Amino acid sequence: DQPRSRGLGDVYKRQVLVGFIIPVYSMFGAGEKIKEAILESPELRTSMYVQSIIFQWIMVGLILLSLFYNGDSVDNIGLKFLNQPFLILGLFGGSILSLWLFDNFDIPKLNMEKFKKRYKDVMFLIPTNQKEHNWAVAISFTAGICEEIIFRGFTFWQLNQFLPIIPSVLIVNLLFALSHFATKMKNMVFAFLFGIFWSMIFIWTGSLWLAMLMHIIIDLYSLTRGKKYFEKINSQV
Repeated sequence: DQPRSRGLGDVYKRQVLVGFIIPVYSMFGAGEKIKEAILESPELRTSMYVQSIIFQWIMVGLILLSLFYNGDSVDNIGLKFLNQPFLILGLFGGSILSLWLFDNFDIPKLNMEKFKKRYKDVMFLIPTNQKEHNWAVAISFTAGICEEIIFRGFTFWQLNQFLPIIPSVLIVNLLFALSHFATKMKNMVFAFLFGIFWSMIFIWTGSLWLAMLMHIIIDLYSLTRGKKYFEKINSQV
């Protein structure tokens, strides 16, 4: 069973909305506006990366402040591993090792036309040079940590105060999927399915560290694969 707070106080009634801010922000204009701006001016891609990083860490900061204000432990939202140096080392060491492997080994071959068709909804997010790639790596780490805290950790914990575990998991991961609204339905479905899996890991272990690691690795693989194919596409032009 997941730890529960002493009660859903006024601060939590407000802070539970943190889990709704990102999907709402994505759905009602922001995601599409960012996409349109990047397609029109690709040089804005780096700014988008930076803004996304800042936005997510602000959300996490609000969550941690609310926990501190109410005297609740970070263990409630799956962060008990912060007291275990080995797991922290595993999180960052495993992520960095994965990045090195993706950067230094060839990715499976795929027909360029098939690639462009398969990734057409997310091409605007793919880094096109080393500077953008570096910021995209930072986003992978940020998303892997912050989105797990926001969705699988805090929002799930709050919903599970007054809803059974299954509806709480479904609602949290529906919100997570909606936060990928700008990348269209197929990517939203994948986000939902991955989110369900990561929620199960969190419920099973009581910790977010493994979900964070898997989230970071998947994001790193996607951006590195996309960058390499983008370079191949450009080399054929």
